Amino acid sequence: MSMRSGSSQRNTGSVQSSGRKQIRVTSSFPLLEPYDIVACLENCDLSITEETITRPTPQSTQILFEQIADNFCNTTRQILQPKVNGCVAGRDDAVQMANLLTMLALHRSLCKFMQVCDIKGFSLADIQKPEAPRIQRILSAVVNYARFRGELREVIVDVCQEGESHMIRYHNLLSQIETTKAQILIHQREATANQIRLREVEQHNKAVEDAMKQLWHQSDKLRAENEQYKRERTILAKRVKDDLEEITKLNQEIETDESYLSYSPEEFEHRVSRLRKDVEDSKTTIKEMEDRIGDLMASVVSLNVIKKELTLMLKDLEESKAELRLEEKQFSDLEDVRESYDAMKMELESLEARVEISQQYLISTNEDVERINATSEAQRKELDDEIARLKENFNLCQLEIKIGQQDINKKKEYVKKVEGDMVRLRLKWDEQFQDMMKRQEKLYASVDQNRARLLKANNTL
Repeated sequence: MSMRSGSSQRNTGSVQSSGRKQIRVTSSFPLLEPYDIVACLENCDLSITEETITRPTPQSTQILFEQIADNFCNTTRQILQPKVNGCVAGRDDAVQMANLLTMLALHRSLCKFMQVCDIKGFSLADIQKPEAPRIQRILSAVVNYARFRGELREVIVDVCQEGESHMIRYHNLLSQIETTKAQILIHQREATANQIRLREVEQHNKAVEDAMKQLWHQSDKLRAENEQYKRERTILAKRVKDDLEEITKLNQEIETDESYLSYSPEEFEHRVSRLRKDVEDSKTTIKEMEDRIGDLMASVVSLNVIKKELTLMLKDLEESKAELRLEEKQFSDLEDVRESYDAMKMELESLEARVEISQQYLISTNEDVERINATSEAQRKELDDEIARLKENFNLCQLEIKIGQQDINKKKEYVKKVEGDMVRLRLKWDEQFQDMMKRQEKLYASVDQNRARLLKANNTL
């Protein structure tokens, strides 16, 4: 059960204060049974038995709290030992002083952790004089914190994995976009070349159409001339026929008029001259008609040549239209590629926004964690400095006690002052930890909000 699920449950247990007075405390976490506590803490790599909870001893409790400090506070005897040994070096009671300072440092670290776990009034008495109900309540709070930390870690791991999957998809889309860009560039080059070719084809088609218009105009003109030639030929044929009939008639008249030669030679010559003139006129007319017929035949031959040229031009025009349809299809394919590119670009922008949100969330979380770690490290350093200062004060007190018994009362007052300073210092640390708790709660709230936004964004997509 996590801290969040357990926050709605209120359990009441009996706790003994430093004055051993029974009081009732309301908790923000459930009070677990010993076997549940053992099972959960063993999953956290802590060595514990039910007897440690039901029948605690100072030795077993001290070992248990050292494991808790190591697992959750990153504070161990191995880390503190070099500093403590440096402080007690040269003393006759160095071992006892080292154990005392180490216990104080562990207690200080555990006090901060217990405040985070919602355990109030944690003191050295809980280690040196443990009581089963108090130990059960403290360990229930530790289990609740461990479960909540595990849930939060799972959320961060899920967010990191989702961010990695988004990054992989992001890089894949970038690769696809680069490929699509290369294809679009190729299609654009082909389209440019096709546009040039299309303009050439259009110019050629326009020239062919102009030539066809001229040829059709010439063809219409030749047809009209041909019809005119046919009409003129009919007229000339009729005139030749009339002239032949006239010649036949004149020949008949000549035969008739031969009998009159002896009688009227002038008239005869006149008629012969007239007939000769008519014959010459008929020959001239026939010659003109033959020339016109020759011109007409040449026009017919020219018309056949024009017809062949028109047929070839029509064939070229059909080929040009086929090429034009092919170019239009290629332009349509290019538009499809552009639409696909736009869709991929929109998807990439959406993915970049989601990746940026995840990165900002991770950066914010990392900054908060680093800030808390830096604060803890600074507080640890201040604690070490304070321990060193107290050790020096203690040494001075010991020295003054050895120098003269008469200054004992004065030194006792000084010791009381030092103890008062320690109390004030502890109150100061308590205030700092309260502030840290508020910041941690804000961090948890921020994590929940970011998680909700990510889930909402995923559901929307």
